[in-house]
Amino acid sequence: MNTNRHLFSGMPSQLLKSDGHLSDDWLLLSIDGALSASNHSRVEEHVRACWTCRARMEQLEKTIREIVEYEHALAAPDMPPSPGGRSIFMARLNQLAGELGRPSLIRRWTVTLLQTSRSTLSSRVGWATSAALTAAVVLYLAFGHRAPPVSASELLQRAAASRESQGTEINQLVAVQRVTIKVGSRRATRTLYRDNIRKRQAYRTDVSTMEERTIEQDFERSSFSWNDPLSPETYSQWRDVTVEKRDVVTELTGGLLRLDTSASSGPVAEASLTVRSTDYHPVAEDLHLRDNTEIEVAELSYAVVGLSALTSDIFGSLASPEPPRLPAISSASSVHAMPLDAGQIAASELRVRTILHSLGADLGEQITIRSTPNGLIQVDGTAEDETRKRQITSALAGIQHTQLRITTVGQAAVQPQTGRSLTDSNSATVVTGNPPLLEEQLEKRFPGSDQRTQYVNLSLSLCESASARAWALNRLADRYTPGQIALLDSDAQRQLQSLLTDHITALREDVSRLQNQLGQVLSSASNTAAANTTSSPAITTEPDDWRRRTHRVHSSVEITNEAVSVLLAGSSEISDSPDKLQLRLRTTLTQLQAELQLLDQQIHKQL
Repeated sequence: MNTNRHLFSGMPSQLLKSDGHLSDDWLLLSIDGALSASNHSRVEEHVRACWTCRARMEQLEKTIREIVEYEHALAAPDMPPSPGGRSIFMARLNQLAGELGRPSLIRRWTVTLLQTSRSTLSSRVGWATSAALTAAVVLYLAFGHRAPPVSASELLQRAAASRESQGTEINQLVAVQRVTIKVGSRRATRTLYRDNIRKRQAYRTDVSTMEERTIEQDFERSSFSWNDPLSPETYSQWRDVTVEKRDVVTELTGGLLRLDTSASSGPVAEASLTVRSTDYHPVAEDLHLRDNTEIEVAELSYAVVGLSALTSDIFGSLASPEPPRLPAISSASSVHAMPLDAGQIAASELRVRTILHSLGADLGEQITIRSTPNGLIQVDGTAEDETRKRQITSALAGIQHTQLRITTVGQAAVQPQTGRSLTDSNSATVVTGNPPLLEEQLEKRFPGSDQRTQYVNLSLSLCESASARAWALNRLADRYTPGQIALLDSDAQRQLQSLLTDHITALREDVSRLQNQLGQVLSSASNTAAANTTSSPAITTEPDDWRRRTHRVHSSVEITNEAVSVLLAGSSEISDSPDKLQLRLRTTLTQLQAELQLLDQQIHKQL
């Protein structure tokens, strides 16, 4: 770690090691209070910023305390106080320094202990104590803080290579790894089966599908791999894209090495990967997210076996892009392949739609969502610019079963068009050619041309907003058939209900504002009791549901847009008289409000 090297300009270079850490000499001088005020301040600042040096200083202080306590407990009762003690010792030390030059602080500490022992210890117990303490200091300084055997990058490279080399003598090998994953207060045990040659995976877990999905969604906020949580490759990828990071490799007891990495940005604030020092096999991982979520992964067992040792259908179809979910772990369960989880696919798609809605990307932007033949969710779209593209792709990144193909307008201009954009149908189209039917009323109500333009633009904007909401509702009604809704669990269904309700609430507000806006120019003759009274829904033999009513709402919004376009902006085709058209517009808006209220009730009742 070289981040604080600039703090030590002017210090003896031999006391600052090549890796940027403080030497033991500097740490001991700081503990002993033998540094100048400025140097002591610099050491303290470095120790605060450097995990390794902080840990070494704490261990040195602990060792010194133990030495003092041990000496006092065994030797102090049998020793008379030295008459000249410290002054004689310091004189001798100064004489030696002048004759021999400045030895290392480690050597000076050893000499100090030996000289003090000779001058103050006369008993056999004292000499034994002195020898033991001297040996302890020498062994601690010589072996207690050896530099880590590898760098962070080398550790990760060796960890990745260790998995590739395991079991190479086995034909059709399969790695079977059992891990426990703890996210916050939730915990799951997963058994992962990986055929790295054919790129196949399967898994089983000891929790319910709903519980697993909740843990998985929280875990994936880290951007680490849910289906390979101890992957050194994933750790390396996260570390490589982190601009400002700090790495510390520490030797642990039990033959383990731990890499700690802190990041200044991104969802993961700190991460650690623990490997065996003998073969660099990963055995544990800890992630601390920036929102204070704690994720712990620990390996319970790992083995590489031949495919013949497992059931022949463990991986299911070779074409499956995602690992099949096997039966939950229990004493009575056996391992069988299961088809791709349609419920997880449906939940991921709904999550995509919800995120796009939160970004306003479902209201006319050129983004389509479709299912591919192999069961994935394909998101295609054209963003206005690179900033918008990054916003969308960043928000959707990490959602399982999802593939993104988002381009910018500039990129799309040089690419062949592959499909019809959403904006082909979800906004009001104004075709000018004839003067608006209410031109006379507009000039009377708004004498200034700027006022008229502002009024017409606001009215058309409200129509366009209502049309975008109606098209969004219509797409959701077409997509979420009873069969598709049945795939969603209760939490996902509530999420769908919230998404629909949000569109309805915004559409009701647009319709209400449009009614008030148009009331300024529509003739009083159209303001009849019939136009302001809602009619009862037509009686049909088929049971009504929210999808059918959504389609009716969409049709009413399109009728409204057409009428407003003709009345305020002009149109090349006029089929009704102005009075008749105004009456129909008022009636449609009134009926639309009633339909939206009923639709809201149906959604809360049927979902």
